[in-house]
Amino acid sequence: MIQDEWSARSPLTAITIPGAEEAFRAQAGLRPESTSVIATDGTNVLQVMEAPDPESAAGQIIAAFPRD
Repeated sequence: MIQDEWSARSPLTAITIPGAEEAFRAQAGLRPESTSVIATDGTNVLQVMEAPDPESAAGQIIAAFPRD
């Protein structure tokens, strides 16, 4: 579970991203008001930081992952 590893770095809030097995929003980034998204499709793990809409960006990336 990505929550176990990432929650030690910053508080996480569970979110829903289509295609993601797990997804969380965290207060993290270069600026204090920045948020990042950590998500997994069950195989791949990604973190999106400093995007205008990190949830949307994470969803687009997960949708582009190859499916078995």
